[in-house]
Amino acid sequence: MPTTTNSSLNQDLEQSNTLFVPLLGQSNAQFLSTFYGQYTPTPPVSNESGVTGLKNTLGNLTGYPIETSDTSETNFAIGGSKANGDGYYSEEALTWWYPEQYRPGGALLQAEQNLYNWLSAQGAEGSEEIAIIWGQGESDIGNIGPGDEAAKQQYKQSTLAIFDYLKSKLNYADVKFYIMETGRLQEDGAVNAGLSDQDIDVVRNGVSVVRDVQEEIALEREDVLLATDYADLDMVYEEGLRYGDSYDQPESEWSTDMWHLGHDGSKVNGIRLGEYIALDRGDNHVLKFTDSYGGNAESISLPRTGLLDINIQETSTLDLIQGTYAPDVIVGTQAADEIAGGAGSDVILASQGMDTITGNTGSDVYFFDPSVYSDLSAHQDRILDFEFGKAGDKLDVYELLKLSGYSGSNAIADRYISIKPLSENSLEIRFDFDGAVGVQSPGSLAILENVNPERFQNEISNYLIVTETEF
Repeated sequence: MPTTTNSSLNQDLEQSNTLFVPLLGQSNAQFLSTFYGQYTPTPPVSNESGVTGLKNTLGNLTGYPIETSDTSETNFAIGGSKANGDGYYSEEALTWWYPEQYRPGGALLQAEQNLYNWLSAQGAEGSEEIAIIWGQGESDIGNIGPGDEAAKQQYKQSTLAIFDYLKSKLNYADVKFYIMETGRLQEDGAVNAGLSDQDIDVVRNGVSVVRDVQEEIALEREDVLLATDYADLDMVYEEGLRYGDSYDQPESEWSTDMWHLGHDGSKVNGIRLGEYIALDRGDNHVLKFTDSYGGNAESISLPRTGLLDINIQETSTLDLIQGTYAPDVIVGTQAADEIAGGAGSDVILASQGMDTITGNTGSDVYFFDPSVYSDLSAHQDRILDFEFGKAGDKLDVYELLKLSGYSGSNAIADRYISIKPLSENSLEIRFDFDGAVGVQSPGSLAILENVNPERFQNEISNYLIVTETEF
């Protein structure tokens, strides 16, 4: 998991007066800049574009002026465009890259020129920070059949080549890519559009492969981040059902739409993207997850890979890192933090340092990332209100077990994880790098206060996550 020191971050910020956030990819990125004025959104969703939420959120969190793709003319995504031009037939103007010929397609050449002109017109200098949001993948899905490793690799190679090409041509010192991970197929819309069950199976597989590739790229590259997911938000189809005749599309259109994020969902997605970019820069510690209409989401919508890809800052300027009413991802620093979850079911990534944590209500997950592995003697979180029960709080130790090379089925019996009672109402969770081998001594992961050690030991399988679980 990457780490960033605040000293180097602040030095970079002093050299940059504006943060530039262009959007590239295809239609779901393109429509983030669209203002939908012909329907009345459900409160508290406002009548604005997704980019408006992104711009306002990012500006408020960073304190910097934000220049972004807030009009259709300044949005460089191209609806229906493909990353891999060597798959099934695609027009030159809708192709980003040809991996077999290793050359850009018309979509990339157009985006490069338009993006360069836009940055120049905005007065961007070589030292400016460019945060490119990339939302693409749906058009490549039909090319990737079950088990087609060659097509998967072509899509991956194409996406990486697009990023490398833009960095080399734009020639700015600080360019990052934030992948807006491909969402989901709206299957009712697909059926209405005439897709057979077999077609839908192919598309389902393709969605899974594209998402896997996007996650792989984000973990492999420090200049590529896996931003928040939008697969949980309502799509045009669901919004059509909700709004009926008052929607801005007739039923013949929304009922056959199988790909597009809904208008209200797009606004929420813009806010999520703003929070994520601010978190990556060290200006934010909390990603809040609401549904398309501002209510609590069912859970966070950030894959495990996204958690592992988060930049961990050296320190925080906050005395207390505080969660919200909704499910949150709450991120600590390399130093000792005080963290308080909110009312939702949060994923708390305290990271390094001896942190003091209150989860508050909700079924919280305490996520131990690989960065704590290096020195457990300097870790030992204190969790003050760990909740019992099958729907209670959990400790996610999967990444530590994976990093240690553990491949067994019972980490307790194999002594990788042990429990040490400290008093009648507190205990210590200990982790041993080599388990029963016993060469190294176990280190302290966390102290749980206000819990009964005997009950915890008896019910421990309810409280540990030892497999690659998503949230």
